[in-house]
Amino acid sequence: DTEKETISVNIPLLLEDDSYKILIEAEGVDENGARHKAVLEGELEADKKRHELKLEARVFPTEVSCSRTPTVSARVLNLGKDDEDDVIVTVNSAELGIQQESKAVDIDKAEDHSTSFNLNLNGARIGTYNLEVSAFRDEDNLEATEMVPLIIKECQEVQTRTFDVTEQQIGQQQQDLINRLIAQQQQQPSVTVRESDDGMLWTAFAVIIVLNVGLLIFIVGALMIKGKRKQHLGQQQPKVKKAK
Repeated sequence: DTEKETISVNIPLLLEDDSYKILIEAEGVDENGARHKAVLEGELEADKKRHELKLEARVFPTEVSCSRTPTVSARVLNLGKDDEDDVIVTVNSAELGIQQESKAVDIDKAEDHSTSFNLNLNGARIGTYNLEVSAFRDEDNLEATEMVPLIIKECQEVQTRTFDVTEQQIGQQQQDLINRLIAQQQQQPSVTVRESDDGMLWTAFAVIIVLNVGLLIFIVGALMIKGKRKQHLGQQQPKVKKAK
């Protein structure tokens, strides 16, 4: 009997134009458990074109918003029979106003070359664009082109506001707060405390207590000084003798 089998193999891209030996083996076991093996030797002919450049291009990041400086990377592979001179890579986009090209380089057969472009798109509008990346040989002979999509989104930066407050303003605010609290204490015999005002009222109470303690100390001190002054004046008065 005869059976047919198809096997696909991947051949490296960077392969020179030449003949390569291949070895095909078939192996199996018969009804009696005996193992059999057959081997076929042959050649694989790599028939290439004279000129053939392959281009691999990508952009990173693929989406930009606030920072609009993406990088385009390109790799050119020489798959042809001949060495290529003056290979140039270009990046173009009429909508974005981009037109850049790399320096001319020589790429031998079965070799590759990589290059990159830094783009500045700060003035570009929001939208989806296609970057056209192309590879030329001899500076003007187009060999390969690849379209790379790029998305520009709206920038959503968080805006922060800065407030400058001087020490004089802070002191004035504190004094105004104390004055308001003292006035409220004189006008209202009782205070209703809300849950959201606990922190401010406790601070106010502390300020009022300090002021009252200071006033009490001042009054006590004044009374003590007055008492000592009377005692001192009594000791200085002259004694009067009674007449016989």
